[in-house]
Amino acid sequence: MLVHAIDEKRGSYRLAERLAGGTKSRVTLPYPVEFDPAEPLPQDG
Repeated sequence: MLVHAIDEKRGSYRLAERLAGGTKSRVTLPYPVEFDPAEPLPQDG
């Protein structure tokens, strides 16, 4: 999974992180969240 962040100086997005499936990862922007990119997200309904 690729995580992008806005580069305020350039006014465009840049690659911030690469997350590997099968490993629990944590990102902090725009808010803190921890997940494994290989696991499906829960569905509403």
